[in-house]
Amino acid sequence: MSVIDHNRIAKNTLMLYLRMGLMMIVNLFTVRVVMEALGEVDFGIYNAVGGIVAMFSIISSTMSTACQRFYMFDLGQEDSSRLRNTFSMCLLAFGFFALVILALSESLGLWFLHNKMLLAGRDTAADWVFQCSVLAFVAGVVRLPYQGMVIAREKMKVFAYISVFEGLAALAVALFLKRSGGDHLILYALLMLAVQLLVTLLYMAYCRFFYPECRFHYYWDKFRFAEIFSFAGWNLIGTSASILKIHGVNVLLNMFFGPVVNAARGLAFKVYGIITQLQENFMTASRPQIIKAYSTGEYEGMRKLVCQSSKFSAYLMLFLAVPILLEMPFLLDLWLKDVPKDTALFASLMIANALIDCMDYSLWVAIQAVGQVKKYQLTVGVLQLLILPVSYAMFKLGTFPPETVFYVSIAVSLVCLVFKLGFAKSLAGIEPSGFLVGAVLPVSLVAGLSLSGGWLVRNALSPGWIRLFCVTAATLAIQSIVIISLGLTRSERQTILSKIRRSS
Repeated sequence: MSVIDHNRIAKNTLMLYLRMGLMMIVNLFTVRVVMEALGEVDFGIYNAVGGIVAMFSIISSTMSTACQRFYMFDLGQEDSSRLRNTFSMCLLAFGFFALVILALSESLGLWFLHNKMLLAGRDTAADWVFQCSVLAFVAGVVRLPYQGMVIAREKMKVFAYISVFEGLAALAVALFLKRSGGDHLILYALLMLAVQLLVTLLYMAYCRFFYPECRFHYYWDKFRFAEIFSFAGWNLIGTSASILKIHGVNVLLNMFFGPVVNAARGLAFKVYGIITQLQENFMTASRPQIIKAYSTGEYEGMRKLVCQSSKFSAYLMLFLAVPILLEMPFLLDLWLKDVPKDTALFASLMIANALIDCMDYSLWVAIQAVGQVKKYQLTVGVLQLLILPVSYAMFKLGTFPPETVFYVSIAVSLVCLVFKLGFAKSLAGIEPSGFLVGAVLPVSLVAGLSLSGGWLVRNALSPGWIRLFCVTAATLAIQSIVIISLGLTRSERQTILSKIRRSS
């Protein structure tokens, strides 16, 4: 009997998309209010200073990936005792790493803040933001073993409810900030810290109440520890690259161009986050099934699910990404009262990068399921780490504009895709030709035809609501037709049609 439950993937994906839809509306309004309350300079400082702390999430993100992988493996083998021991070891390790991050932040992080950052005379407020960000980050580290258990058990409804609560709490903070006096930047940092502490307590309370394995007991097995942290250690290179790609770029832009450019990049990152949530939600739902399929020996089903996950997550991303790319300036003017220079360009380049990255994420999940990540991380991780030094060297020459870093990132992502295909073949048995024909080619057709059709409609009309509606309708129609006719295999088409008939 197949361990892969496609109905469960669909159900969990639907729940996550309902969460995403509400969160998207809430977050867009929240950013607008915060931007008005803080102004460009303070908003840029908040993003840049928070980026210093976020770079220390290299360690915690690595550990989070490791603990989720082993949770899912234990659940696939239905070993509750082993699962309890895995949780306790992960919680013990996360507590230790929280202390490490605290020490690094209060030494190296503070030095960097006061000696390398451009703070526009807001040094005291920046110190408050930094300290609140450190404490919020530590709370997030402690939360990860509990949140990982919720995801591993595929309790997406709980994950969605807590995420929506977090978004609504952030909105409440933004509305309160707009009506309060005093230093808005300091107040915002303190209130967002309170939100993060409360979310951590919610995850801890839920897991302790519903899952007996989430009650900590001291457990130490050096062989199990070596297995988990060997996996985590090699993942550290790849996670470092991802974190530096996101937050290191922000710090780099501050060093050369100041907080106003950080504001543009911060807003562009919000748009990027909306787009990537589509892919992340789908992969959050399918990732446990991929790893559990491998743990039970259903390798062919795992390979098929990897290809389908890449293709479907990209389709879902394109539904939103294409009209946003075509109408970016108009949408930003609707969203914000004052749009910082280069926001539209930054956001467009980041979305293009996200569309490339989304194609290979399921390949990485398959490699994680196998567990042999050493060579992969040494190759792909080092390639991704090149983004910062290459961009730094180009900025040092003084002739390259800020968007250069995004072009470098896109080029590196294309090179990494080639290497990821090679590793997926050698480690998980996924044929590059099959993946290219079954996933990359149909996604490229959908993207190219919908962008071309939408561009023609866009150029035929004047900017405004009518053009936005026409461009969106045209791109959605083209995407739907191309996906149904060329983007699905016969079996996928029959499965989807049968599910639609049953639901009706």
